[in-house]
Amino acid sequence: MMSLTEALTMCKVLVVELPAGIEGFVTEVRAGRYVVCLNSQLPAEERDRVLRHELAHVRLGHFDQDNMSIQEIEQEADIWAAMGN
Repeated sequence: MMSLTEALTMCKVLVVELPAGIEGFVTEVRAGRYVVCLNSQLPAEERDRVLRHELAHVRLGHFDQDNMSIQEIEQEADIWAAMGN
C-alpha cells in the first residue's frame, strides 16, 4: 500500500461548497490522478477527517475494486481514516 505522502502527490485537493449531507468525495480524473473535494461548510477538524477518508480510497486502491460492495469499501476507508495512517 502506498504512503499517505504518495497518495497526496497523486491528488489535487479542493475545498468547495457542496450540498448539505455531502462531506466530500474523490474521483479519478485520469489514470493515477485524483481530485478530492471537501465541503467548505464543515469545520476544519471534520474536513481533516474527510480528507483522510478520501485519501484512504486512493491508498487502498478502491478505484480498481470490483470484489467489494460499496458498504465494504466505505467501511474500510473509515477504519483507515480513524487510524490516522
